[in-house]
Amino acid sequence: MSRNTRAIPALQHRFVPGLRFDTEAQALRNGRWSDLSWPTDGDDSEHFRVCLRQCLEVLGLSSRQLPATDAVEWSDWQRDDLPRPFALAKPMEGAVSIASLPYVSPAELWACAHLGIEAGAAGILRLAGTSGVQRWVLLTGVEQVAQGKRIKPRSLLVLDPGLPRQWGCGHNARLHLQPAQAAHAYRGLDGDRSTVAVNRCLILRRE
Repeated sequence: MSRNTRAIPALQHRFVPGLRFDTEAQALRNGRWSDLSWPTDGDDSEHFRVCLRQCLEVLGLSSRQLPATDAVEWSDWQRDDLPRPFALAKPMEGAVSIASLPYVSPAELWACAHLGIEAGAAGILRLAGTSGVQRWVLLTGVEQVAQGKRIKPRSLLVLDPGLPRQWGCGHNARLHLQPAQAAHAYRGLDGDRSTVAVNRCLILRRE
């Protein structure tokens, strides 16, 4: 009797270090686990700031030095012409960008996210819907299919401050990458479905 030794495909999730979610999503700061920051209900204007704060918290860095909402420096961080990579020396002491990409192909986006997470980094993405509405999300992990030594990219796992928080889960939406396409399927765990493009990828790591 012949035996089929072909490896069975396995769906894997890999999350950024410094994040746990046995209950609420939490980050390790100063040796203690604390709930991640979350926006005030209905306040969409704070999503970029919240995602950046969450990113710093996951890295174990202080977010107290973030500028006020009306600070001049604030708009600079959302520009599309930032160099790649560039240092976020002011005002976020202790964090430096390892990738700042105005637009990336699906392959580049996956490599940026996967290598960043493997290196202990975290990041935020700016998504644009078909209606032109933009949203910022925190990149928390990657979803991949492993078969033997082969790894096939599948999705990016994110926390979207515009969607409900999930209990015992490190993401509340997944960005299913479509090869050779600018638009990707975006699926919230609450059933939300849309098509989005990624027009900004910012990956941060500790110095």
